Amino acid sequence: MCRKMGRYLFAVLLVFLVALCASPAAVIAGECPAPDSERNGGNHFWNQEGSTAATCTSPGTATYTCAYCGQTRSEETSPALGHSFGDWAVTQAASCTANGTRTRTCSRCGQTESEAIAATGHSFGAWSITRAATCAAAGEQTRTCSICGASETASIPATGNHSWSGWSVTKAATCTAEGTQTRICSTCGTSETASIARTAHNFGGWSVTKAATCTVEGTETRTCSICGTQETRSIAKTAHKYSNWSVTTRATCTADGTETRTCSICGNKETRTIAKLPHDYDDWKVSKEATCTENGTRSHRCRDCGHEETQTIEMLPHSFTEWDVSIEATDHSSGQRSRKCTVCDLEEHEEFDPEGTLRRGDTGDDVKEMQQLLIDQGYLEEGSADGNFGPGTESAVNKYQEEHGLETGGVGWPQTINHLQHEFGEWVIITEMTPFSAGLRERTCVKCGFKQQEEFIPAGIIQNGDRGEGVKKLQEALNAAGHDCGTADGAFGGKTEAAVKEVQEELGVEQDGIAWPGLQKELYNLPGAPKPEAEIALALTSVTPDQTYYG
Repeated sequence: MCRKMGRYLFAVLLVFLVALCASPAAVIAGECPAPDSERNGGNHFWNQEGSTAATCTSPGTATYTCAYCGQTRSEETSPALGHSFGDWAVTQAASCTANGTRTRTCSRCGQTESEAIAATGHSFGAWSITRAATCAAAGEQTRTCSICGASETASIPATGNHSWSGWSVTKAATCTAEGTQTRICSTCGTSETASIARTAHNFGGWSVTKAATCTVEGTETRTCSICGTQETRSIAKTAHKYSNWSVTTRATCTADGTETRTCSICGNKETRTIAKLPHDYDDWKVSKEATCTENGTRSHRCRDCGHEETQTIEMLPHSFTEWDVSIEATDHSSGQRSRKCTVCDLEEHEEFDPEGTLRRGDTGDDVKEMQQLLIDQGYLEEGSADGNFGPGTESAVNKYQEEHGLETGGVGWPQTINHLQHEFGEWVIITEMTPFSAGLRERTCVKCGFKQQEEFIPAGIIQNGDRGEGVKKLQEALNAAGHDCGTADGAFGGKTEAAVKEVQEELGVEQDGIAWPGLQKELYNLPGAPKPEAEIALALTSVTPDQTYYG
């Protein structure tokens, strides 16, 4: 019994090891219907049976079979590649009225794609008059397309330019009625009538019918010698003839006065006010002297009416001694100081900041410079350096202080601002530059741990979008090596990029479509390859800064 059980366990272990060795990608999944799958808890035991590569339209797949029940499944291993279309080729040219077509073909699967080319539209020549227009009738003009011969006709509006005769008076105008006149077109016989404005009245001189006085308007009349029409108008009242102003009540410093004048023609009287006189005050007399703790008072009296005016004399300023510093300010804290008035013994105490301190509410260029340092290190958003020290800036300063072991509180102490200004150490190489890839280096601020990275790019790389002799030489080398990139025209496009990727695949490097210096050397060293435009050297050509805070 024990021997039989041992053989059974050995067989199970052997099947498991064979399946595992046959497929490193084997995956165990649940619910296998095979009776003997209970040896593995009722789970499938998958073996990879085969795979298909991705095409332009279909993804790559792998096929698996359960070692117990024979059930199969498939899973996607890579996405579809997508078409790699070549340049467009015209299959049917467009005409004036009909669209054309053009086609391009995928270099991998041969699938074609077509699209319409818009009709060109007619190319008409100049208009030619087929019937001239007259003053009363429209004319006609025609033009022809030089490509297809189609013609187009348009109307020419009537000129409306009649050949009029001179005006002939049919009814003379008078000073009471309009006249009329007529003219005729000698081309079409059309007649036109117009009014003649009435003539002006022939008035005589104005004659006074009622004389004007200083209280009543007058009138005057004139008569037309042709039709007898009369015209009347008013004559303005004459001005009063007033006597000189006479004082009726004298003005004082407490009441207004009055004065009157009389017209010598009609006796009309006119009265006006005389403004009050100013008080005639004596000199100011101080009744209470002002001190640095109390206001004083002074007064003066009018010599005419006895009116008294009193004023307050403002307190005098304190006469303080020099500041006496009890606690010195530091680069990260305020100090304390006091001073005393030599007159009243008042003491004044205050806190004071070290020079260069910035606080909430401050504005100006110093605040803006500190905000830019906070932006550079990731504590404020880009573009927020506005020179106004508000709650956002205060919060950012406090966070920086907390993370760097500085005095907190959100105050821009000289210690904090000095700490924000980087002092970088030497560059350290992180990744060496190679003939097929860029390098990376880094340096660190000795104050705050801020890190700055730069990317090294080898000189002479050629990529999509580049133009010139260097691209043309590369294309000639690709064609010579059997990687078709089309005509060597010096323009790096999609076909050249696809050929570069083929070479990268052969070399076993990243297929990014960029002609790195190493790839160029490989091509130019092949038999029959053209000579490169210039010697290919591995050297730094540009630096891309990437600043990251690691503190």
